[in-house]
Amino acid sequence: INAEYGSDRKRLGIRESERATNNMTSEGYTEGQVSEFKEVFGLFDKEGKGYITPTEITKIVNMFGTAASKDAIDSFMKDYDDDDNGQLDFSEFLKMMSKNNIVLNEVAEDNIKTAFKALDKDGSGYIEKSELLQVMRGLGEHMTEEDVEDMIREGDLDEDGRINLEEFIIIMNSK
Repeated sequence: INAEYGSDRKRLGIRESERATNNMTSEGYTEGQVSEFKEVFGLFDKEGKGYITPTEITKIVNMFGTAASKDAIDSFMKDYDDDDNGQLDFSEFLKMMSKNNIVLNEVAEDNIKTAFKALDKDGSGYIEKSELLQVMRGLGEHMTEEDVEDMIREGDLDEDGRINLEEFIIIMNSK
């Protein structure tokens, strides 16, 4: 998210871009992009208190594929915690994302939902380890159960051991 993380942006599918000029917010994002960031923020603000802690910010940075050091997180807090309360509200979070040129790739939601349904073989609303393993092996991928567990762990933002549609959308938009 800062210079230390810049080299990973392209590999992670996080793009620095010229943002669309239509319907821009004060931080330079479209309304659709702000909505996506609200989903990410909401997954970590599980109690709906309106803020996220440094621990949760670490998880968000890790979600983008970068290991965040304590010093880096402390630096984010110093730079973006405007009211010095030790946590970031959504506007501070959005400012952090904007100042670091983080843009979630916007993929057509209908296509994502179709892909999710294809992976959710039993129609439970979740992609389970067994379903993902079956699909990956069907595609000719030689994956172990541990490989699949690692894949799920990376996208499992609510840490319930499976991927729901909201998590899947975020995963697909961050690639």
